[in-house]
Amino acid sequence: MENTEKPFWDHLEELRSRLMSCLYVLLGASAIGYMVRAPILEFLKAPLFRALPPDKRHLYFTGLFDSFFNHLQISLIAGVFIGSPYFLHQIWSFVGPGLHRHEKRLALPFVVSGTIFFFSGAAFAYYL
Repeated sequence: MENTEKPFWDHLEELRSRLMSCLYVLLGASAIGYMVRAPILEFLKAPLFRALPPDKRHLYFTGLFDSFFNHLQISLIAGVFIGSPYFLHQIWSFVGPGLHRHEKRLALPFVVSGTIFFFSGAAFAYYL
């Protein structure tokens, strides 16, 4: 392994490259999320519809494009969920080379625990 320091501009170029790859993954994962948006929306509506009487179980949109943007938001959030392991890996890959050997051993626990905590927090927010 090479132990030379890179110039500041090389770090910025690497950061830009990693951010662009994260953006591409987010777009692809959001496209997958758009394909499965209907079951996700049904899952998200379930607690509300259980609390409402049967004749009031409708979503009302007050704006012309509210329904469309609702589907896009669901797709984007699903994309963040799908792509979160990749995003955490990219963060670690950018930060990792600047760390010492004993600090680098935390890579796998960081990605695994970050993913688990992300999904646990989302489940906590949904159910409670």
